[in-house]
Amino acid sequence: MEKMILEHVHRRDLPAEWTKSLKDILSSTYRITIEAESRPEEKSMEQSSKSWRNVPMFGMWKDRDNMADPAEYVRQLRKPRF
Repeated sequence: MEKMILEHVHRRDLPAEWTKSLKDILSSTYRITIEAESRPEEKSMEQSSKSWRNVPMFGMWKDRDNMADPAEYVRQLRKPRF
């Protein structure tokens, strides 16, 4: 999602429609955040119903014999450090 922040914008530089809703605000400058809305078809991995198994890198080391037990493999990697 894209986001743009405009800071120190004077009221006179804002569109007239925006200033109508700012009548009660006394500040002379504003911070404006413009954020793109996501389209319904754009979903993140967490929101979609896709399985991690469909991600191309999932299981890329499944054929490596030295990683049959991942926990033991990592233990051996860390052993010299401790």
